[in-house]
Amino acid sequence: MSTCICTTHTQRHTPQMCCPTIDKLDVPLLIWLVKHMLCFATLDERCPPVPLVPHSHTETHITDVEFEVTIECLPGYEFPNNADNVTIRCTSARSWDKQPPQCLSK
Repeated sequence: MSTCICTTHTQRHTPQMCCPTIDKLDVPLLIWLVKHMLCFATLDERCPPVPLVPHSHTETHITDVEFEVTIECLPGYEFPNNADNVTIRCTSARSWDKQPPQCLSK
């Protein structure tokens, strides 16, 4: 028996069980496969991790394409332009649209 991933856990199954032919494919399995293929397809549609800005806080670390992340300076710090926060966006090129400025001591 070979090892393959048929669920969220690695299990031992024969290759026929891991890669069923279309005549053995049932609807629930087909739905599961499609959902997981879509999930894996989106893994490449992300930016690198949110840039770390010392003395700052973000509400999320989601890096999906077109997602916006707001960075706020911690109390006692501010951005150079006195803004309360800065928003960066993950572009379709899988990079952030700008490098966030540093939080400076007030």
